[in-house]
Amino acid sequence: MSRKHKSKAGYKSFQNTKTGTSPKLERAQSEQCYVVAKKIMLHYDLEPELVDVFTKRQKQSLFYFCYDQPDVKAKKERTVPRQYVRNINNATYQFLKTTYWGNPEHDITLMELATYGLSFLGNLSDMLGKDGFIPGTSQADAAQRIFEKFDEDYVLQTAFKEALENVWHETRRYSKVNFRMYGYEYDCITKEIYGGCRRNKLIIRLTAQDCEEKVFIYKNIKRKAYRLFMTAAGLRKPEAATVPRNQIFPDAQEDEKLNIYIQSHALQRFKMRMDVFSPADQNLMIQYAFSDGLQLTPFENGFLFACMIDEKLATGYFTFFVDNNDIVINTFIPIVSANTPEGKKLHEIHSLDHEEIVFLGMDKLSFLLKVDFEQIPKLKNALIHSTIWELKTAIDDMESEDKEQKSMIDLDKTKFVKGYFDKLKRKPKVKKL
Repeated sequence: MSRKHKSKAGYKSFQNTKTGTSPKLERAQSEQCYVVAKKIMLHYDLEPELVDVFTKRQKQSLFYFCYDQPDVKAKKERTVPRQYVRNINNATYQFLKTTYWGNPEHDITLMELATYGLSFLGNLSDMLGKDGFIPGTSQADAAQRIFEKFDEDYVLQTAFKEALENVWHETRRYSKVNFRMYGYEYDCITKEIYGGCRRNKLIIRLTAQDCEEKVFIYKNIKRKAYRLFMTAAGLRKPEAATVPRNQIFPDAQEDEKLNIYIQSHALQRFKMRMDVFSPADQNLMIQYAFSDGLQLTPFENGFLFACMIDEKLATGYFTFFVDNNDIVINTFIPIVSANTPEGKKLHEIHSLDHEEIVFLGMDKLSFLLKVDFEQIPKLKNALIHSTIWELKTAIDDMESEDKEQKSMIDLDKTKFVKGYFDKLKRKPKVKKL
């Protein structure tokens, strides 16, 4: 019993009574804070030696570690599956540890900024606010020079923008509009721990929004549709996805909105035709198409909702009908369809009906990867003329990012398609009356 008691007492003697950390760890944190502070001087176009002018006592305060690592958790228990939370947490940490703030040559990762960097800058701000420097001294002048460069709100809003965009992508990859959609909230919290000491932390709280269903009657058929939401994104509050009514009907008032719903049929067609993308990426693409990436494309006498990649290339289009104050997405058509801007140009050269497109597999995006178009120059030229070739090269580039990814060209598929187009060449298709 006495030996056990001495062990506990010995352990306590090595702890900092204010923070609960050992002097050795506290010293290591302070040293790392000093290293990062010098890097920050380079970021602000100041000389790194500027941090050396402070006295020993001032350095103890300036390099006190007071920002813990960012924290990713569900806002409410049992609303986000634990595996999703772990995956998003791991992806966020990896992004913070491998992405640089400002010039990469300064070697400041976002994780270093979120911990040691904000500790130093925050402590400097506090000391200036509490008259921690004697006016007229070199230390006061150095602190003022640094402080003039530092804007805490600006750093918190801009420095972690990329990291938060990454969280946006991660949450949307797990979201299903016909089940549950996820978002996140972002904040910085402060916790008093002992004797005026405090701990700060950047926090990301994952949110959940269950789907909403509504039944619509179209062409005398009842079908269920699911409402689309723009879930929470940092400081942006969640809200229903809408489209300005005057984008569809020019005479409508500017403040009128149309709610967006999507039917299961559209989701099924999208997943079938966007087969080169994983289910998670498909979830992301659907939500992006009706939120930040919303783009209405005029076609003939109406409009189509474009599903974009690289913010400029359409992979296909969603069709819709309007029911009072709601827009209902009822299907997804492939880019090679004659009912799309690109597909119309393609059909000016090769007039293929819907059955032929499905028969050849052209309605699936993987067609652009599986066929060796060098063996079918007639089809390649048609794809170039219709600008669909740009989409193919973009998808090729995406696939080549994985160095272990083998070529998806299917020789049997190529032979089959080549034979079909050779027959078209020998025997032109007769237009049906």
